[in-house]
Amino acid sequence: MAGAPVDDRDRAVWLAETINPTSNPEDSSATGKWSQKLATHGLPSLMSSLTELQRIRTRLQEQQSILTSKLNAQMSVAHTVVAEAMDETHKIQNDSILLRSTVNSTEQAYLNKMPIKDDQEAQALAELHRLAQVKQRMEAARDTLHAAESWSSVETEVEAHLVQCDWERAAQRLAGMEHTLSNFDSSSEYVTAKSIVLDKLLSSLDHSMAETFSDAVHERDLEALVRFARIYSTVHRIQMFIDRYISERASPVLLEWETSGRDVPALCKNLSNTIREENSVFAPKLFQDPSGSVQHLVKSILNNIPLKDLLQQMESTEKLPDLVETYAEFARLCSESEIIPFSKATADAPVSCATMKDTKSWQQTLLELFVPHQLNYAEREAAYLKAEFEKTTARFEAQRDRAFVRTADASPGSWAACIQEIATLSRDQVDTCVQQWRNASDRSQKFGIKKVVAYTAVQTSLLPAFSARLISSWEYVNARHIRHMRFFTSDPHDIVAQDMEPIPEWDVIHASLELLEIGRHLDAKLQSFYTSVHDPSLENTDTLEHAHLSPQSVKAIPLKLAHAAQNFVMMQLLWPFRRQIEAYSTHGQIFMTKTEHTTEVEVPSFSNTATEAMVKVGEGLLNLPRLLEPLVDREFATFVYAVDALPYAHGDNQADAQNQEPTTSHRTTSISSLLHPLQETYEQSNPPTYTAEHVLSLWLRSLASNLLHELVARLPDIVHDHRCDRFQLSTDLDYIATICSALNCSNLELHTWSQILNLKPADAQALASDNPLKSSSIYAQIFP
Repeated sequence: MAGAPVDDRDRAVWLAETINPTSNPEDSSATGKWSQKLATHGLPSLMSSLTELQRIRTRLQEQQSILTSKLNAQMSVAHTVVAEAMDETHKIQNDSILLRSTVNSTEQAYLNKMPIKDDQEAQALAELHRLAQVKQRMEAARDTLHAAESWSSVETEVEAHLVQCDWERAAQRLAGMEHTLSNFDSSSEYVTAKSIVLDKLLSSLDHSMAETFSDAVHERDLEALVRFARIYSTVHRIQMFIDRYISERASPVLLEWETSGRDVPALCKNLSNTIREENSVFAPKLFQDPSGSVQHLVKSILNNIPLKDLLQQMESTEKLPDLVETYAEFARLCSESEIIPFSKATADAPVSCATMKDTKSWQQTLLELFVPHQLNYAEREAAYLKAEFEKTTARFEAQRDRAFVRTADASPGSWAACIQEIATLSRDQVDTCVQQWRNASDRSQKFGIKKVVAYTAVQTSLLPAFSARLISSWEYVNARHIRHMRFFTSDPHDIVAQDMEPIPEWDVIHASLELLEIGRHLDAKLQSFYTSVHDPSLENTDTLEHAHLSPQSVKAIPLKLAHAAQNFVMMQLLWPFRRQIEAYSTHGQIFMTKTEHTTEVEVPSFSNTATEAMVKVGEGLLNLPRLLEPLVDREFATFVYAVDALPYAHGDNQADAQNQEPTTSHRTTSISSLLHPLQETYEQSNPPTYTAEHVLSLWLRSLASNLLHELVARLPDIVHDHRCDRFQLSTDLDYIATICSALNCSNLELHTWSQILNLKPADAQALASDNPLKSSSIYAQIFP
């Protein structure tokens, strides 16, 4: 080995330094012959080098395995390919046999017709053929030399023609020079150099015609444009003509786009005028395919306008109307262009059809830009409706607060005027909501989206926000009114003693009825909207897109508003009774007073009568039918709407009662029903299963049931008062239950309270363990 030492010592040193020059001599642990020699000279061990060699060997083996597997795979593929190639080879051999036989027969036929070689005629024919070939080669050589000589003067000649604006002769000269290059090898340096010169001269020709070309386009000089088209065709550069023509035709539209502040309607108007002008004036004279010319021109204009950037600027929620209007303008442009009849090309139009072919129309290209925005339209519409409705919050709250100013002086009729104004404001909110969903419907139609998508956005975004605003406002008004009434309420002793007027503020009741109209008004508007978007084929669909398109979903929000309005009206009707019950529960005659010591003998009472306070409540309830009947008759449409949503209208359980179906089996308590037969049903526009008597009965039942449930809720506190006369309380409960039964109202819990209160402690203890009264939770409260 060149450069290696001779003696053993030098070999050991050289080997250690060569293989492991950076190793540490202290790492030596091997005891072999070479290692001992290395250790003798204070050199490191070769174990680390051996370890590295083994690692490299392992890697080489792995790579060998990988290469082997790849090689096997490639060989497998090669076997398949070789087999296919052999099949093709056999086919070619079979075909070559037939070809050889055909060539042999053709050659034999030729020889049969050829004269004998020694014949003078054959010799003369062969000599003539040789001379013709020589002549042909000489002419080719002459043309080549002549072309090579011509290239030396072509620049001067072409520039002279350009100075004189003789573009036709310049074009013919360049076309001839380009043809001469076909006689040379296309890959030679000569052809490359001459091609550069040719491109330079063609560019000079194009630049020389540019200004006149532009004037011809703007002045509609069709003869000049046809002339330029033929010039470009002469030099085989028709695409250069198309590019320059399209650029000149598009420049006015692009300039107007910038100067108008990027106004889309102005752009569409200019495009429409350009399409009509191109179709009727320019294209028939210049292009064999006028429709292709129009397509190419409009696509070029649109490609030079940053429409994608424009649409990206409209991705925010508040820009949705601008996006829709932009789409509507472009869609209108596309529709108008579709109905324009294309003109026929003239017979001598210079630009062929093949140069203007395009696979996709400009209309399709333009509208496809909006597809991503159409896919997420439902979410954007819902967000936009919510944002637009929230913008009206401040104005609504300001108007609502101004209505409360009327109640500051507590003058008669102030609260009625306040509620009247709140009702008017709520109706205005309905109109605002209706206008917003009409705008949403128009937007969806303009944007090429089904109206059902807009309806879904209204159902999921606008209507919940709208109903929450109205319901919270009504609850706020009701809470303020209750606080107002409590502030001016008399002392409980006076309330119990004075006569009760069932409906003290008729003006408040009449004003409250206008809130009942809100749900019916919204229902009518929403039904009309639903009818306009309803597609019978989607009735049974379960898709998310149409989850809210059903008759039940249409009535959900109106019924929710109607229920809130019913609660509002019922709070006004029940306020005198609730005030009486509240005073009764704290200062009624059921609380026994401590009698002074007298010498008179107490006479036991064998029967109790209802206390005066409870009698007043009962008489007030019995007066309600007489007082409400004229109102229900006059405002039947208001009272009948969503009457089944009344709490306890069809059962003692409020939650279950709201899900009951309408029925006519309940009792009626109208005064007129006691004197006259049942009235005929109302017009077909009203529910045929309800009459005024039925509606009044449901309202009275609901009023009485609400009052009884409030009374039952107060009973534990009353009973736990040590002064309470339980027997008197039982009598009062029996009395009020009897009165309410006349209103088609019953309460099993109240009846149980009455029964247990009527028991003496000894009798209560004597009850059997399985007695329903003893197992009742009420029993545990009375007799713990």
